Amino acid sequence: MSCQLRFSARGFDVDAALPTLTFEPHTINKPGDYVQNPVETFIVEHPGFTATVSEADFDNFEGQLADVTAFVTEHKQSLLTLSKVASRVSFCFDFGLESTLFSEDVWSESIRFPFQFLLLLAEVEADLEVSYYHPTPDEGEDADEDEE
Repeated sequence: MSCQLRFSARGFDVDAALPTLTFEPHTINKPGDYVQNPVETFIVEHPGFTATVSEADFDNFEGQLADVTAFVTEHKQSLLTLSKVASRVSFCFDFGLESTLFSEDVWSESIRFPFQFLLLLAEVEADLEVSYYHPTPDEGEDADEDEE
């Protein structure tokens, strides 16, 4: 799950909103819920949801970008409805990418979003976030290291 849409709002009636969406969230959060994931642990303060927007690999930025562009285009009306929720706290597309800074001889890291994509997100008034993750060893890589 490399790109996620996260939405939450103060007093948001998530149960009433879900049937109006043209996509299906994978996680529903209600105040008081305990959330634990690899990055953080917290108690939900504001109701909302998380939806998977791209399942492209963490090292496939172009694939994530294409998937998110298609998602926003396809579900624009639902996203515009969410953008009108005045009490929103979070409305964010979070790209999950593998960091290359842990590789030898890599001194900097950057990604560039095309202005057309940024205009598309601005149209639905959504934020953009990039979360970099430490690379995980490929399967079999650990076994090769153990044999040396």
